[in-house]
Amino acid sequence: STDATQIRFKAIATAESAFIALTESDIMHEPPHFLASVGIANHCEQTGVALFMINAQNQGNSSSTGICESVKEAVVLHDHFDRLIHVTAQLKIRMPRVVGNINMQRAVKLITQLKSYFMAGKGRAAIWGKCEDRKKRQSNVSDFFGSAKKDVDNQEDEDD
Repeated sequence: STDATQIRFKAIATAESAFIALTESDIMHEPPHFLASVGIANHCEQTGVALFMINAQNQGNSSSTGICESVKEAVVLHDHFDRLIHVTAQLKIRMPRVVGNINMQRAVKLITQLKSYFMAGKGRAAIWGKCEDRKKRQSNVSDFFGSAKKDVDNQEDEDD
């Protein structure tokens, strides 16, 4: 349903926005708050991906990745993970080097783990969505919603 689609995409868009905001913020100079912010952004991301996986299972998707119900979704997720890989790299570059601060050490470890997770997610989405064909790619979530709305409208017209 359209509401479920919007929730999935809002969760990953929120996570992406949160990670981008972290790169532009001075919160890095407050290690406990920075660690908490990275954790919150991570939870948004995990929730969004979990909703994608649940939806794919409910749709009877038997793909090897199990995270998408369509090629369009795989393309959107591929691009999403690609952007997050770059954002986490930027975060690591901008982070102050505070060797003695346990919160900053945990943040570095979490960001490193997230970058690996995002790289794996990008690979899984690429396999399912055959994202190497650049002509078929849709680069952002709004493009997906526009085409999804047209599909829903066309389906309603056919049902009438």
